[in-house]
Amino acid sequence: MTGKKHILFLFFILTAINGCSQKLLLEEEKKNVKNLLALYESSSWEEREKAVNRICAYKYPEATDMLIKALDDSHSAVRIDALKCLGSRKEKKAKRQIKAIAESENNISVKLAGIQALANYRDPTAAPLFAKGLESNDWFIREESIRGLLMINDTLIQQVSIPYILEALKDPKVNVRLAALENLKVKNKKLFDVLLEIIISKENYYKISLLKAALKALNGYLLNEKTRERVIEFLTHPNKEIRILSLFILKKDNELQAYE
Repeated sequence: MTGKKHILFLFFILTAINGCSQKLLLEEEKKNVKNLLALYESSSWEEREKAVNRICAYKYPEATDMLIKALDDSHSAVRIDALKCLGSRKEKKAKRQIKAIAESENNISVKLAGIQALANYRDPTAAPLFAKGLESNDWFIREESIRGLLMINDTLIQQVSIPYILEALKDPKVNVRLAALENLKVKNKKLFDVLLEIIISKENYYKISLLKAALKALNGYLLNEKTRERVIEFLTHPNKEIRILSLFILKKDNELQAYE
């Protein structure tokens, strides 16, 4: 056998082996899905939860249908895991049901998971739902609602959301304020004023997470004299990240000033 024929022969052998391997893998996956579908029919919620978690790895239609079915499970832990999986996959077939859970669910833990799952879709039509969530007495709901609202990549939505962002930035719970700061993309004079309040406040000087988030959100604004002086003070801050962020903000401001 010549060298050329030998190479061609090996190519066909390897192709055949690969084809067989793929077929065996497919058969094994279908068998696993079938077993998990059966496991979900268990009367034990722990077994149903196990089935939901494992079937999340498979994107066969029957696997998706089982996950959607699990959204109505009698146990909240099973529903939450199904929401996490479907949300991470941005499953179109489940979006309407997830939206209904995020809007009307009575169980706070399930509702929270619904809001988190819905946020992954970045759907502009969900903006009113997230805005409404900021009225909740539960700060977890407010935190995930502002995060979901700011995850929507729509310029118009971002602009009309400014009143809700301002509300979140002044929330009594620091976690809600952080969620707003860390996901803030839009720039606005009223937002700038609130960012200035945060960095100027003496009580925030050692609140490192809050201060870092505020400085990151401030980057890209044209600084006024008062803000610039405060940022310069942060160049000697005991936290290294705060010092570096402050330096970047000042460099960016110098660039912006040059264009003025």
